[in-house]
Amino acid sequence: MASGELPDVIMGGMPSGDVLKYANLGAIIPLNDLLDQYAPELKSWMDKLPEIEKTLVYPDGNIYYFPMLDEYPTGNNPLTIRQDWLEKLSMESPVTNDDWYNYWKAVKEQDPNENGKQDEIPFSGNGIGSARSLIVGWGVLDGFYSDPKDDGKIHYGPIEDRYREGLEWVSKAYEEGLIDPEIATNDEKAFQGKMAQNLVGSYRGAFGGNMVTFNSSLSKEIPGFRVIGTAPMKGPHGEQIHPSLDQNPRNGAIGAVITKENKYPEETVKWIDYFYSPEGATLVNMGIEGKHYTMVNGVPKFTDLVLKNPDGLSPKQVVGTYSFAQGAGPFLFMKAQGEGLDDEAVKETKAKYISPFIEESKKYVLPGTLPFDDADDQERLQIMADIQTYVDESIIKFIIGQEPLDRWDAYVEKVKDMNIDRVIDIYQKAFDAWNNK
Repeated sequence: MASGELPDVIMGGMPSGDVLKYANLGAIIPLNDLLDQYAPELKSWMDKLPEIEKTLVYPDGNIYYFPMLDEYPTGNNPLTIRQDWLEKLSMESPVTNDDWYNYWKAVKEQDPNENGKQDEIPFSGNGIGSARSLIVGWGVLDGFYSDPKDDGKIHYGPIEDRYREGLEWVSKAYEEGLIDPEIATNDEKAFQGKMAQNLVGSYRGAFGGNMVTFNSSLSKEIPGFRVIGTAPMKGPHGEQIHPSLDQNPRNGAIGAVITKENKYPEETVKWIDYFYSPEGATLVNMGIEGKHYTMVNGVPKFTDLVLKNPDGLSPKQVVGTYSFAQGAGPFLFMKAQGEGLDDEAVKETKAKYISPFIEESKKYVLPGTLPFDDADDQERLQIMADIQTYVDESIIKFIIGQEPLDRWDAYVEKVKDMNIDRVIDIYQKAFDAWNNK
């Protein structure tokens, strides 16, 4: 963007907070009139689902990007558990924080991997965020959220009293060896290595990148291996919040923008709009009929080339060889693709442990893209750059015991001194604008 040598279209990857900045610089163009004239498929979706237009329209009244839509938004990143270990330990799927504590203790002490060593890791993940995510069980999110207990007003979780309660519980679990002692330094490769060594009893992770992959690959190496999602943790206050909801547009994903260099914006809009149509969405989601999918009772179903690939690729990897539909893009994510690539554990998790909690969770989880005006957005980002660094460093220290929790009040006071209340006000203004659209 700084070079000024722009392509015609930028697909995926642009943070939603940068869109208005580059629009104000004239680098990307407004789409309102173009969509009205040349995007009947996207416009039909906007007519059916008002939240799409609410998300796309910026405070200046313009639309600047094509979204990624979802035919059946649910959620992702559930707390996930070794179902085969639950059965060995004669335990039910955990719900409360006490249930989780008891499961972790059993994993640590009863040798469910049956190697004669006490080497099991009850809970692991790819970074300290995995441990922080447990605090949602106390009815607060690990960031900005709408609090239905306070008339839906915006709160910042990491300075709330309930966050401290959850943090104390997580820190205790870490001290007792129930949370991976290396969780703060784990990357995805290290975490997956521990899973492959048959060490990890639970984690929070994605369906496609973790659950499906683990079930398809590790079950071949570890007899009986199976992971499955669980219900959102119910803490002492009784809330069960699923913090990772898919939304429409999907997680505020920036599918595509058109730059000022594009000499054929009308044709470009027509081309992109095709991927919101039944024919175009089927092409980008499913591939070529007869090769990648066949029609069964009017529904496209993947062939064995995708599901049982002769080269040993996972279904998602196969789709990635002929389509961009495994990433963010300007298209409709079809139910047929989602269900076609979901294994039985994912289907069961969505049905039993995510869908029943969606409506309640929506009261807390903010829309994927809030309508910040440019000045507010720049101020927000500037203030949060320092706050986020301080909060992240402090939470790690609290969890691993480098900082005692009796320093909590001083930590909160410093975050307030760094002007967190101003950022909360900016979020509140944008959230009110969203609700009033």
